[in-house]
Amino acid sequence: MKYLFLESRAKNLLPFPEKQKQKLPKSLTIVAPVQFLDFAENLKKELEKKGHNVYLPGMKHANYNGQILGCSLNKINNDSSAILFIGIGNFHPLALINNDKKLFIYNPFNQKLSEADYESIKKQYKKRNKIIISKFITSTKIGVIISLKYGQFYKDFEQKINLLKQKYPEKKFYFFIFDTVNLNEFENFNFIEFIINTSCPRLGIDDFESSPKTMANLDSLLELLGV
Repeated sequence: MKYLFLESRAKNLLPFPEKQKQKLPKSLTIVAPVQFLDFAENLKKELEKKGHNVYLPGMKHANYNGQILGCSLNKINNDSSAILFIGIGNFHPLALINNDKKLFIYNPFNQKLSEADYESIKKQYKKRNKIIISKFITSTKIGVIISLKYGQFYKDFEQKINLLKQKYPEKKFYFFIFDTVNLNEFENFNFIEFIINTSCPRLGIDDFESSPKTMANLDSLLELLGV
């Protein structure tokens, strides 16, 4: 099957409110997923007219300056005092958690600007990790998500799943192959007690709460279990 990937840029977004601009520091890095890059570039021009020093940095695996991919942790090496993320969800902001700069998050759909609380986020994920470890240890029937979609197929999943099989021989692993992953399908497999995701890691982060079963990304699970 042949694939054609087309970028989609959000149009007709509400403008960044002037009152919100006043909350931003004079030296700022702006990042956004590709959908909101046009918005980010326009905001950069607006802020620079007001005397701000604004960066759109080159990020790991990105095609454009300012573009962020949540799959990669990113260190911002410039003299800006804060980062402004434009977008929705927690997946992409988590890719910035290792920076020592303030992180502002702006939702272009509701015009809400907030400052990320790193310590609160870390506490939230520590709690989540305890749930993941406890549920995996007590589960015997494990579902494994495999996506055939280009860019989301995890080539080394079999080798790493085998490490889990060796350490936990009492567990049975069931493999679910998708093109586009639909977590609701697991409602048809009530015997599955825990889900391992080898597809886009966003599933194991932003979709954790909505998943019908406790779920973890493969690499994160291996790290938590010390495998």
